[in-house]
Amino acid sequence: MKVYAISGLGADERVFQNIDIGYELIHLNWIEPRTHESLSSYAQRLAEKIDQGEEFILMGVSFGGILAVEMEQILNPKVTIIISSAQIRKDLNPVFRLIGRTSLLKVLPTAAFQPQPKYVAKLFGTRPEDRAVLNAILEDSDSAFAKWAMNQISQWQNMHRSKRVVMIHGTKDKVMSCPRRSEVLKIEGGGHSMIMDRASEINELIRGILNQHI
Repeated sequence: MKVYAISGLGADERVFQNIDIGYELIHLNWIEPRTHESLSSYAQRLAEKIDQGEEFILMGVSFGGILAVEMEQILNPKVTIIISSAQIRKDLNPVFRLIGRTSLLKVLPTAAFQPQPKYVAKLFGTRPEDRAVLNAILEDSDSAFAKWAMNQISQWQNMHRSKRVVMIHGTKDKVMSCPRRSEVLKIEGGGHSMIMDRASEINELIRGILNQHI
């Protein structure tokens, strides 16, 4: 059994460095979006990297969770686990939904999507001891990809909730608001970077999820 993991926007496999759930974790690297490519089309191309000849699990963080939700609809994973993410449009921060009604993201220059480490660390609630890793990840981020992804998030319309999707969310997440639904597994006080600083609790929750589904 393999776990195919998708990192958040602008991030890479380093966000999973503290995840240990007893199964082989394979990070799906981002691929370059095609001109005017939709999220569903991108998800289909990313899904081609998955070996469907054996059972597998999908896992996604933040924007990677949204991709995992899209991929879950065209694949057959045992379970899909999304962390600090959204399963349906209503789960998105209202700011994303508001921006989606405008053309703001399309007209902004690509340079505007280059992340500012100090601001991101504060928004994510990142601990001082984890900021060096976060800064290194942000330095390697692609602003053109970030612009495309932000536009896709703001325009995302999914309203389908699958029973195979399990959400883990921090109650203090300022980027992706924590849904109030009872089935969401909540980490009290967790921020958007809890995949790094609350990994032990996330590992425990994921092991419990896998025990139920495998």
